[in-house]
Amino acid sequence: MAGILLFAGLIFGCLIPFTAWANEPAPKVLGVGGIMSTSPYVGVGTTTMPIPIVMWEYKGFYIRGLEAGYTFYKKDNLELSVVTAVRMMGYHSSDSDDLSGMEDRESSLDSGLRVELALPFKGLALNACIMSDVLSRNDGREASIDMEQSFGSKYLRIKTAAGVKAQSSGLADYYYGVRGEEARAGRPEYRTGHAVNPFAGVTLMTGISKQWLIFSRAHVEFFDTAIRRSPIVEERYTVTGLLGIARRF
Repeated sequence: MAGILLFAGLIFGCLIPFTAWANEPAPKVLGVGGIMSTSPYVGVGTTTMPIPIVMWEYKGFYIRGLEAGYTFYKKDNLELSVVTAVRMMGYHSSDSDDLSGMEDRESSLDSGLRVELALPFKGLALNACIMSDVLSRNDGREASIDMEQSFGSKYLRIKTAAGVKAQSSGLADYYYGVRGEEARAGRPEYRTGHAVNPFAGVTLMTGISKQWLIFSRAHVEFFDTAIRRSPIVEERYTVTGLLGIARRF
């Protein structure tokens, strides 16, 4: 069912034409949407929640969804930015009977450095980022690298990306491990160690007028074997979808 809803959202986003944006900079937008995500945890189904849609830039400062940052170096095809982003992960022990007795794992806030390099092919870029937990929830780190392709036409803007993310043992153990005091029959103590997860995504932005836009996004992340072997994990990957409406300024 989750896959059907996600596919429908993407098709809906593709079918609505809008005023030509070719050769224009990314617009500033503000709106609201709904995000749907499958859970990797045993006994926990698909979750949905409202989420703000924000794209804003001003003199090097920017907000893009749940990420904010400042670009302190920009020359030729290279950009360097300091970034802060919300890490939407975790669970509550009450989410399923299979998680009973586990300590809650909370979302956190990460901060770090992003490098963006525009490649000599139109719309193609290489991005690398390293982030650390600043709330000491998991005291972990995550490094990611991806290739991104963007283009626009008079009908839509589209961005595709594919890459890998490497998670430290602190981060992976916090969200997928089982501590000694949490072990039960059928749920042994488990330390995940570090993990490397491939991912891919596509974002579409279309419009119903010059000011009003429809956003749709799909993202899939495949889990490292070290995560899949955890006794509290039952999925090999997670899928996240977003559908929302926003006003262009």
